[in-house]
Amino acid sequence: MFRLLMETGAELLSKLFSVEISMGLLGELLTVLNREWSGSHEHVVVAILECLTHSQRFSLSIKFLSQQERKELKELVHKISSHQECVDKAHHLKQLYDISD
Repeated sequence: MFRLLMETGAELLSKLFSVEISMGLLGELLTVLNREWSGSHEHVVVAILECLTHSQRFSLSIKFLSQQERKELKELVHKISSHQECVDKAHHLKQLYDISD
């Protein structure tokens, strides 16, 4: 699934999820992105995370993430922030995904 996300890219994913991203699917995507993380894909992962926030019901989907899915999200953003060129993006993602330190 990770490879499929990387090949699909943020632009097409944004179109696919423009109306909504189901609550269960959002958690699955976050988990896959975290568990399959590779530092060589950080810019694509950041772009995907940013595009998902443009879904019309994104804020509602975030509220229904399980504790485990929220943990996966925090770990992923932490991994992103470990790359010097992505520190600002990671900070922005924390705001978009309502992640507290």
